Amino acid sequence: MTTKDSVELEDSEAIAILASSHTGLFPGAHSNGKAQAAKKLETALLKALEKAGYEGVTGTQILIADPHNITIHVSSDANGVYFNTRRKGESFRESCGDKFLDYDPTLGAFVGKAKDTFLVQQPGEPHARRSAVAVASEVFIQTVDKARGRIGPL
Repeated sequence: MTTKDSVELEDSEAIAILASSHTGLFPGAHSNGKAQAAKKLETALLKALEKAGYEGVTGTQILIADPHNITIHVSSDANGVYFNTRRKGESFRESCGDKFLDYDPTLGAFVGKAKDTFLVQQPGEPHARRSAVAVASEVFIQTVDKARGRIGPL
């Protein structure tokens, strides 16, 4: 049985399919939207870090005052969010972009590539994608662990 809600769902699925194809055919077509979405993601991540108790957040820089004195500068562009990390004279850069995130032009935002297992799926509804802020948070933690020498490359 077709209902108004199911028709809207079908329309949104069709738009998502067509938008994805359009992005593939014309990669630069959404660069302004992607840059704005990345900046929003950067801002949301920095707010989440502050709310989580990271005290060294100043603007786009995070100082983790431990024996390693890790400094992470967060930046973004149309390809995603970057963590420029410095520790005891060493520096490296990690990216939370195409490897972990997709740009959804219908939402005008980045979404995680993986399905969200944190949320309970409603019967008959499509699987939700992971929150881009949650994905960026995981990459941030992996970056801190790498700076501390706990793990290898992402």
